[in-house]
Amino acid sequence: PQIVTDNYGYFWVSWLDERNTDTEGLDLFVQKFEIGGDKEWNSTGTLIGSGLKEFGEYSMVLNKGGYLLLAWTEEGADDSTQKSRIHMQKVRPGGEKVIGESSTVVKSSDQKQYAPAIAISKGGEICLIFAERGRKTGIFAVPLR
Repeated sequence: PQIVTDNYGYFWVSWLDERNTDTEGLDLFVQKFEIGGDKEWNSTGTLIGSGLKEFGEYSMVLNKGGYLLLAWTEEGADDSTQKSRIHMQKVRPGGEKVIGESSTVVKSSDQKQYAPAIAISKGGEICLIFAERGRKTGIFAVPLR
């Protein structure tokens, strides 16, 4: 699990489980809590990604507007090409996903991608940073709007 907090006494917890996956893969959930431990959203939390195969690392940050941003890696997401993908989702303060029911694929590659991290500037600009291993080994940054 990962946890982020704000200055108002709320905290967000994300976790992986298999409750909705019949065959394989993992589900990524997030829930917002009051400082006393009461849930702010529905009892099961918000499903961020479902049936994730070969789920890798993920990161979670909160922006000034109270929106939660999550980024994660998924190896072999496309069975035909075995590509590595970095996904991202944005969640409103009320628990609704901004990027629809699925996530957006920020980067797809036949190289191994790992360690996604999200940086937010004081001005609110968002940048996704990740590492890639293979022909183009290195650290990469993708500015997001």
